[in-house]
Amino acid sequence: MMKTFIHSLLAEALTDEESENVPVCFYVKHGILIRKWRPLDATVDEEWKVHHQIVVLKVYENEILGVAHEIPFAGHLALNIRPANVY
Repeated sequence: MMKTFIHSLLAEALTDEESENVPVCFYVKHGILIRKWRPLDATVDEEWKVHHQIVVLKVYENEILGVAHEIPFAGHLALNIRPANVY
């Protein structure tokens, strides 16, 4: 069932170029399905607030998150990191 849902999203997805003109959509870039959305408090000029999320099947979620956080250069900085913790 999930595969059918992904296929329907792919069928309706915009191109990368088309996605630039809308605040919320699904689009395909380099063969990857991506969800784009802008928070309600973000203006059109605040492109840096726009979120782009790769869409994957639920069965691959843990594997992808594992790879993204377990390799030495992976992960992300915490939002509340103190400058004293940065070397």
